[in-house]
Amino acid sequence: MLVASLFPALVAAHFPGAVYARQSLKFAAPVYVGKEVLVQVQVLHIRASATKYIVKFGTKCFTNGSENSPAVDGEALTVLPSLRLRDNN
Repeated sequence: MLVASLFPALVAAHFPGAVYARQSLKFAAPVYVGKEVLVQVQVLHIRASATKYIVKFGTKCFTNGSENSPAVDGEALTVLPSLRLRDNN
């Protein structure tokens, strides 16, 4: 579950005001303490309303050597006030 906490952190880092509404997870392989991980978040669907955007993300976490199959796989549903990305430079 600690690895799964990286998904909302990544979304919040790039979309100020994001509300994380739902997350589904499939744990396919263990991720051990001290292991380096790569977290991937990909937009699957965007639904716009007058004041917000409902965005479905695909979420994946890979460990070293598992680039072809994720250790954690799932989907997240978020509510975003804007689609403008935060400049993290």
